Amino acid sequence: MNSQSEQNYQFTPLHLFEELFEPFIDQSRNIIIRYHFQEENPGKNLGWKIMIHSVNGCKSPDEFRKKMTALVDSSLHLVYDSLLQAHYSLRSPHIEYIRNKIQALNLIVVDEQSVFHDETGNFSRHHQFKTFTNCRLVGPQNGNCQMFGQYIRFKAARFAEVWLEVISAAIDQLNLIHNLLSQSRPDDSISSLRVAARTNNFKLKFNLSVPEIGYLGKLLKRSGIIDIPSRHTPQLINWITENVQSKNRDIIQSSSMRKNYFSSDLSSLDFWEDTLMNWLSIIHKERDRLSK
Repeated sequence: MNSQSEQNYQFTPLHLFEELFEPFIDQSRNIIIRYHFQEENPGKNLGWKIMIHSVNGCKSPDEFRKKMTALVDSSLHLVYDSLLQAHYSLRSPHIEYIRNKIQALNLIVVDEQSVFHDETGNFSRHHQFKTFTNCRLVGPQNGNCQMFGQYIRFKAARFAEVWLEVISAAIDQLNLIHNLLSQSRPDDSISSLRVAARTNNFKLKFNLSVPEIGYLGKLLKRSGIIDIPSRHTPQLINWITENVQSKNRDIIQSSSMRKNYFSSDLSSLDFWEDTLMNWLSIIHKERDRLSK
């Protein structure tokens, strides 16, 4: 078996998913819902209600979304970099395998139904909600989980819905990775070597960070200055990666540029807002000079 065949043989989708997605998989296997009791009318002793304290350490669905999204994004960046090292003929099967494995993580969320009855035992209210399977309920006292388990899961339903939304977004990103990789030529098996071979060619060097360059590309596209169909966004990202240098990096990784194009940070927005204000000042001064 030659070296190329050995590389392709060792490059298995099982390795990709189980190792690259390990932090996210660990979250799926250990859903912990912590709850507590809160007095409804403090000081009047009129009753208590169950409150969700956290799910996997996150105190709100939004915090849960950010945590899970960060784990998925990190894994997908590793997937992209790893697939660049695979032979082009193996990329699509690997992506399909990973897509199926990610979709299977939807199975930790199911539909649950609850029926509440009035004092006479007649039907009162019916609820259908999303809930985690095999989740662990942790409360202030032993035994409470058995008595209030379904209601606790009902109170945490929004977290379960967020899980499904994160999975859906992950599939969308994986499809984008597929599109990006499909733009590579058949003989483009190792992108890093391809980019390194071009370092002697002319590149535009910006006195900008990679996140600032990524947001500049988005601004140019959204403002219509760059006339390019949305379906060609992957090619735009590839072009920026191959033809632009940042002040910190001579070679920009495709995964890094893709991340910073689609996921802007506040510091980049602040930088470009300040820059645009400075440009306006320069333009006004130039106009005043030409008007005299």
